[in-house]
Amino acid sequence: MAALSTETVIDRLSDVIELSNDNESKTIALWAMLKAVCWRTATGHAEPCPPLLSDLLETLTASPYIDVQQRAYELIRLLDRPQLLPLVLQSTTPGEEVEVDETLSFAEEYVQEALRCGARPEVVFSENEADNEEVHDNMISGT
Repeated sequence: MAALSTETVIDRLSDVIELSNDNESKTIALWAMLKAVCWRTATGHAEPCPPLLSDLLETLTASPYIDVQQRAYELIRLLDRPQLLPLVLQSTTPGEEVEVDETLSFAEEYVQEALRCGARPEVVFSENEADNEEVHDNMISGT
């Protein structure tokens, strides 16, 4: 079986998007299209995007589905800056260890500033539902 060109893959993904009534399918097809466009650029095609794709993406920005709109806008913006497209393919490898800052220490300065400006402190819910109800009731009553 012969390999499909990236243009053919993008065309077929466009068909999926146009013919599907399912928001999730359209979103997944847009993610796949993003990767195909990035691959096309990374492999040296001068034009990262087949001409009809631009029209489809503009149409999708008016979709009633936020996920579809968001992906369409992301791809449009990336196409405006084609030098970024190869970087999209350099994401973490599945199974690769990613360091997680569980304390979110990077946000501490932001949180402290918000508290100084009158933001409410974080409400920590416990695993005990009765405690959560009490906290919720106190939040509603302002105590």
